[in-house]
Amino acid sequence: MNKSWVLQQLHQAQYYLDCIVRDLEAAKDDDGFGEFSAQLPFVYRHLNCSWNTRGASDVEIDKALKCDECESVKWRGFPHDLEVFLHDSDVQPSASPEPPPRGSSSEAHD
Repeated sequence: MNKSWVLQQLHQAQYYLDCIVRDLEAAKDDDGFGEFSAQLPFVYRHLNCSWNTRGASDVEIDKALKCDECESVKWRGFPHDLEVFLHDSDVQPSASPEPPPRGSSSEAHD
């Protein structure tokens, strides 16, 4: 696994997710849909990319990032090899941290 690349993608997803939470918590009205819908695709893009490129070498990643319509576009798509996990309600993640209590604010990460 290309750990440094995967972590970079996960940190980016976390950043956008933290922004969504912060913006929704700060919204004066109950809507907040604009920012939510604008930023959520970035969360999915980075999550999908982290999974789809976990086995890519630095050379493959560099090459794909220089091309607009090649591998990097495919890497953003939903990972089809995860579908098996989405339908199995008996599978529970191991050692997952507890989510923060509702109403607590998230801190943005670098």
